[in-house]
Parts: sequence; structure tokens; C-alpha cells
Amino acid sequence: MPDGVDITKITKLNGSNYQDWADDMHSLLILKDLWGPMHKDIPPQMNVEDREEWTRQQLHARSLIHLSCKHDQARLCAAARTGIDAWGILANRYASNDVSNVMRLEEAFGQARKSAQQTME
Repeated sequence: MPDGVDITKITKLNGSNYQDWADDMHSLLILKDLWGPMHKDIPPQMNVEDREEWTRQQLHARSLIHLSCKHDQARLCAAARTGIDAWGILANRYASNDVSNVMRLEEAFGQARKSAQQTME
């Protein structure tokens, strides 16, 4: 696992920069060899050593995600037990609120036109 990646260089999630943060975190988790493991469910019949490794990877991913957030956003995922849970909580809360998403929606709304067959309802 590359240890030379400095998490302090990642812009912290502040609620309005979700897409930039998600792109940076995705890359960081890949570099730390945690993106793939973060998405793995714990197999029902796993030996103790593998279970400990799975737990370690999940907690490491969750901690990196938590530490890459400003205080209010970090509180949202503080109770998450795994990395993918923390990721999902933040995505559900902020992905649709991202400024770039809002701008795309505003542009699409501005270009929307009613056809002759449509009513105003």
C-alpha cells in the first residue's frame, strides 16, 4: 500500500465540492489499495485472519473518508461501520447538491420547452 500519499493534500468535503472531493478520494483509495476491498461484502464463512484483514481495510477506508471531510460532513459518516457505508452516506447527501450538478440542471431547465401537445400541468 503506497504510504507516500498525503491525505492533507486532498481538498476536504465541505458540502459544495462533492464531485471534486469524490474524484480525489476515489484516486486516493485506489492508490491505498482500498477501493476494491471497500466494495467487498464480508463472506459468511471467512477465517479469522481474513476477517481481521477485511475489517482493517474497511476501517482504514472509513477513516480516510472521515478525515477528508470538514466537521459537519464528517459528523454525517461518523457512525458508518465500513468505508462503503461512509461513501454512500456522503454520496446520498451531496452528490445531487454538487455545484456542477446544479449548474447542469439549471442549464437543462433553461433549455426545456413545452411541446404543442403538452399542457402546462
